[in-house]
Amino acid sequence: MGNYWWIIANPEDHKNGWNWTTSQDVGKVEEWVNVYNKDGHYNNNFQLVKEDDEVIGYNSGKQHQIVALAVIKKPLHDYKEGKAISIMKVRNLKPLDYSTLKEHSSTNELRRKGRIQGTIVSITKAEYYELIRISKIL
Repeated sequence: MGNYWWIIANPEDHKNGWNWTTSQDVGKVEEWVNVYNKDGHYNNNFQLVKEDDEVIGYNSGKQHQIVALAVIKKPLHDYKEGKAISIMKVRNLKPLDYSTLKEHSSTNELRRKGRIQGTIVSITKAEYYELIRISKIL
């Protein structure tokens, strides 16, 4: 059984302005190289990622929107001068604003998790499918 992740990109980060909306095309595999925390250590969740895990793509910054579904294609591996995970966006979503999530009490815990910036957060299968239900994409 695979894992489910909420991966947060910050398009306004001047060091790594990765953006779920513009940085990656559907069907294309990209390397997520921003896998370290502010202390320079690798985020433990990146070490837990497995091939075929499912991902909710969220843009923080001014957007605060869920905008994509993706899948992990390759777990943590050596890449250039550091480590990366390989991600393939499988679908663009109609943007689901963070403010809309606040209207659904079923997302209280998920919204708490989503306040973490620029990282990967473990979510449950139920949370993953609740986001899909709310966004009415399936």
